[in-house]
Amino acid sequence: MQSNGIFYNKNVADTAFLQYLCVILLILTPMTTTISKYGITLRSLSHSKIELVRHWRNHPSINQYMEYRGHITPEMQEAWFQKISASDTDFYFIIEYQGRDIGLINIKDISYEKKCGEPGIFVWDSDALNTGVSFLAVFALDDFCMETLGLETVYCHILRSNKRAIRFNKYLGYQLCPGQENLENQLYSRELIHTAMRDRILRIYAPGDAGQQD
Repeated sequence: MQSNGIFYNKNVADTAFLQYLCVILLILTPMTTTISKYGITLRSLSHSKIELVRHWRNHPSINQYMEYRGHITPEMQEAWFQKISASDTDFYFIIEYQGRDIGLINIKDISYEKKCGEPGIFVWDSDALNTGVSFLAVFALDDFCMETLGLETVYCHILRSNKRAIRFNKYLGYQLCPGQENLENQLYSRELIHTAMRDRILRIYAPGDAGQQD
């Protein structure tokens, strides 16, 4: 369709409008989003889980990889939770796998205008480490970011010393941004697209869902 010399794609416009409505509903209603796919479940972070998250966020096995390494008090955790609960640009989820809470994943600092945001993840369950669960959680969050929030690009900060996280994120398709080579907390980015690497990982760790992506 063309109106007043401007090309109008109805399918694109309808999709954008539906994504806009989804975001408005997420903003106006309590955060109770549940995402179940690829054999894992992401549940919106509730107040009842913030002490669990605080415990593991302070644990040396997690804390050593964070930019902020100070001790997080209950008061600091409560203030943080109230802040993100009132935000329309921050979404945090508990990762549930085989009936256990194993970690936290999020997308924060979203720019709906630029269609980008910064995801993050940490897994505290030792049995889930060195498995494909982290990949599956990221793919589920990717789908939420693309299909519900309408995002196209994500970026993350990784400590240069965190070699494990760098390897993991490069598998996902992240690339180091220009001018970051000598920084301690480096910026990486990637496009939110379904890649051949993603398909291979799904065939290995979630074969029942491979080839059935939305």
